[in-house]
Amino acid sequence: MIHGLIANLAVVGLFVSVWLFAKEALVRHDRRKRAVVLGVLIGLGSIATMAMAVRTGDGVLFDLRFALLATAAYIQGPIVGIIAGIAAMAFRFASGGAGWFAGCVGIFLTVLIGVAAHKWLPLRWNFRQCVPRVLLVTFAASVLPNVAALLLPIELIDARLGRALAMMTVMNFIGMLFVVAAVWNGNLRLRERALMIAAIAQAPDYFYVKDRQSRFVAVNKTVAAHHDPSLRKSLVGKSDRDLETDRADELFAAEQALMQKPEGQMHLRETLDLPGGETRVYETTKVSVSDVDGQVIGLVGITRDITDAVEAELQLHEDQRLLVSILSKMTDGVALFDDEARLVFCNDQYHAFFSLTRDVRVPGVELAAILRAAAERREQLDIPRDNVEEWVQTVAQGMMRGGEEEVRLFDGRTIIARTRVVPGLGSISVVSDITDMRLSEKRLAGLVSEMETLARTDGLTGVVNRRAFDEQLEREVARSRRNGEPVSLIMLDVDHFKAFNDFHGHPEGDACLKRVANILSSQMRRGSDMLARYGGEEFGVVLPDTDEDGALVFAETLRTAVEAAGIAHGASEAGVVTASLGVATLPAGVTGLSAADLLKMADIALYGAKRNGRNRVMQYSRLLGSVIADPAEDQSPGRKVC
Repeated sequence: MIHGLIANLAVVGLFVSVWLFAKEALVRHDRRKRAVVLGVLIGLGSIATMAMAVRTGDGVLFDLRFALLATAAYIQGPIVGIIAGIAAMAFRFASGGAGWFAGCVGIFLTVLIGVAAHKWLPLRWNFRQCVPRVLLVTFAASVLPNVAALLLPIELIDARLGRALAMMTVMNFIGMLFVVAAVWNGNLRLRERALMIAAIAQAPDYFYVKDRQSRFVAVNKTVAAHHDPSLRKSLVGKSDRDLETDRADELFAAEQALMQKPEGQMHLRETLDLPGGETRVYETTKVSVSDVDGQVIGLVGITRDITDAVEAELQLHEDQRLLVSILSKMTDGVALFDDEARLVFCNDQYHAFFSLTRDVRVPGVELAAILRAAAERREQLDIPRDNVEEWVQTVAQGMMRGGEEEVRLFDGRTIIARTRVVPGLGSISVVSDITDMRLSEKRLAGLVSEMETLARTDGLTGVVNRRAFDEQLEREVARSRRNGEPVSLIMLDVDHFKAFNDFHGHPEGDACLKRVANILSSQMRRGSDMLARYGGEEFGVVLPDTDEDGALVFAETLRTAVEAAGIAHGASEAGVVTASLGVATLPAGVTGLSAADLLKMADIALYGAKRNGRNRVMQYSRLLGSVIADPAEDQSPGRKVC
């Protein structure tokens, strides 16, 4: 019995090895194809265990088929488990005997348990998460298939069968643990190997493996692309001589010398002229590889293109040389700090800028200590008094990142510190006095503001011009729509102004418009209201947040003020200068009208005021359909509001 048990375990171990070997050999094939092949192999393994079944002293046969079948379905999935189960059941059916049906049912239950566990209790790569699941599945796959024993003929069910089933359960439990551990460990090694191969294949460096005769055993994509992508597979088995490399003999001799000792290493840097005329710099490391007995079997090589790094290194040296020249000749303040924020060098002009901390700004002192001294002595005006340490850390970190910072000094000067980080050298700060530039900017800003004011002002009357009026009207109408507030517009026209010019002359006409503008300006009470000369003798008044009644009252105030000024008008029946006004309002909540619509409404109202006798205020909303009295019937020569 012991010999048979050992033989059964040997069969299981053999087919586990074949299982892992086949999985590795088929790694590049389609997943379904791999599943079919593995299913057939596991099926053959289960058949082999049944063929070498162990006979107990009671005459009962048992084997480790359940261990292979359950593990295959659990780890590899349904396709492998089903194919292996079909093969096992076919063999058991062909073998015949009184228990063939019960055996087939047991195989079916085993595969079913494995498939269910694969779906709901999948293996994890973490060992601690894996153990409870494996124990549960192993127990279920070892115990539950024994239910099929109830299907045996009644005369075979006795105490001996119970002992045999218990032994079969224990042996399959142990066997399945062995199979799961072996397969799980093998899959883990295959996974690690796949990761390593993928990493090497995608590496940007040139990676290759050669045998003892300096022939390529493996190369990554970068090596293949360097020669010819179509040569990737054909490179295997070839040497540098086969590639017609000019330095083939030299490389062969160096590699053979390297492989004379088990732990040989070789490092070299080469500058090569490529066929296209380009010159590149390469750095190569080659290491001999030995087997478990210490015999050298080949080498591993990595070649890296370091052309860009070499150019950067040369550029760095050039930058350092240029930096030294700048430091010695610049009239600006210059300070150099190392990677640990310690002052390395500063010129005299730098000391002149920071005269209060001159004694602290010496080579070897940390930037944080310099900043604390500047805060303590109030050398800079922008240093916070309540949290100096946070300011010190913020400035120090910004200094090491590079950038610009504007500083106001205690003596009224303004400086700007421009910091540049130089890899491998530290950071260089160039300090410039921009006091005059800031004063010029302020003066320029004042001039710009003055020019903007002039561009918006009417040259004759001093009030804003039509351009500013149009912009303000657009803004106020948009704000009215947005906030749901009313906005009103008054258009005012000086009555009989052409006749005034003809009678009094154009100089007096200009003086008249100035006086009218001053009169209207004196009536403006809110900062949000705007008076503008719209053109010629016409003025416009924008009244934000003003309803129709308020606009009418204010319009009448303007009309009365103009008339009360008593500006002589020799060509007018009234004898003085008067004005006609049109009022229009966009009520609160009205969103369908634009600034142009409001202006048109006010113009219509103004036209109505002039048509109905002038020197009056006309309201757009009451203009249409109203009965306008004959001016001759109006007994009051003063206010006329329609």
